[in-house]
Amino acid sequence: MTAEAVTAAPRPRPQDRAPAKAAPAERLVVPSAVTLTMLLALAFMSILPGDDALSSGFSPSRVWEFALTAAAAALGVVFRVRGNFRTLPPVALMGPFIAIVFAIWALFTVLWSPLIAIGVGRGLQFVMLVFAAYSIVSLPEQAAIRSGPGTVPTSVAVGLLLTVALLVVADVPIHKTPFPFEGVSSDNPFVTSLRPRLFLGVNHPLETASFLGMTMIFVHASSLRPAVRLPALAGLAVMLYLTDGRTATAATALGLFIMVYMGLRPSPMKVFMALLGVFAAVGILLLLLVFGNPQTLMSAAIGEDLFTLNGRVALWVYSVEQWTNHTLIGVGYFNTRTVLLAAFPFAGHSHNSLIELLLGTGIPGFMLALLFLFVCVHAIVVTRNRLLAALFTIMVMDGALNPVLFIPCVSQMLLLVALVHAHTEHHRRHRRGPPVVVMPRRMPVRSLRLSA
Repeated sequence: MTAEAVTAAPRPRPQDRAPAKAAPAERLVVPSAVTLTMLLALAFMSILPGDDALSSGFSPSRVWEFALTAAAAALGVVFRVRGNFRTLPPVALMGPFIAIVFAIWALFTVLWSPLIAIGVGRGLQFVMLVFAAYSIVSLPEQAAIRSGPGTVPTSVAVGLLLTVALLVVADVPIHKTPFPFEGVSSDNPFVTSLRPRLFLGVNHPLETASFLGMTMIFVHASSLRPAVRLPALAGLAVMLYLTDGRTATAATALGLFIMVYMGLRPSPMKVFMALLGVFAAVGILLLLLVFGNPQTLMSAAIGEDLFTLNGRVALWVYSVEQWTNHTLIGVGYFNTRTVLLAAFPFAGHSHNSLIELLLGTGIPGFMLALLFLFVCVHAIVVTRNRLLAALFTIMVMDGALNPVLFIPCVSQMLLLVALVHAHTEHHRRHRRGPPVVVMPRRMPVRSLRLSA
């Protein structure tokens, strides 16, 4: 009895196998990104005193901000020329493109404004900020060193921590103490707390609180070792508490919770935690409505200014009324102070990001801001990037009470970095197609004939 021939392909010999290439090591901290982050952070967390809101001339603080921003943009060009920078995907350029279009429109709105020099200077500064933020994400890559998912958050976190340290050191010659506290001025209706508040440099305690909160978000998202990350978070949390920034503190806590929750793997426990949080919030609200006076309890916990927002409601109404007289182009970028200070001597701006843009840059600027916010929300849904979700939460909560959107500031810079980084990493993860199967070199076929 004879069986059919059976062919078999033997295993390839060890000498026929292709040598495996070592994977490039992941670079956690890039000095160029740290340098750009520090320059931009120090530009807006100033150590020089401010100037008159209605003055249009040069002052030390304005020269300081513009010079450091210009230095960051110039170094971004130098780094790109000398280094091997990665090309970002087109989707990652959507946010910076909208910001540049807004800057062009903002420069147009100041042509007929009283403070034309201030508007033009701020518009150009915003353009340089956008380019510098783009350069932070465009990290250099070499053959043996490549940037990974944690490179941008870690580099920015290191830059922000070094900035905090420099501000603390600078406080010694400026205020004779590394941790200065500011007393509350009774002529400012936007301040109701009587507890002294910590500030860094010459910045307002609320600006300091927002800066410390975003620094905590980046430190938490970084790849720093726990021995460094945990003490840094603890120290930043103590400083944030001492600033008495209620909005920044609540926004930071919510942002950290969102990051932790999004980092959990899909599981019944994750769904249970979400439902438990919703039911707990609804239950507490019902108990307050049934057994207590919610207004009295919330006013005691948050402040007597809860339902007037420290007088901001009247300011918002007045700002919108002034916008109706300049619906198309507004009163000019960074020129809202020219129409607000007459009625509100303590308010150099409208204390709301969208209202500030509506009054300053009209309907086109307002629509571009909404488009940018939509891009951020879409990126959070698509990329599920925890860093972007947390920063966007802080930006929205802080922007409801202060102008931080589409102006040169640390918050706008960090949000741009997070948005471009989220799109870039999402594209990197999904651009890889199905794995390519490499067949071994064809071997001679041997025939086996079985007989019985």
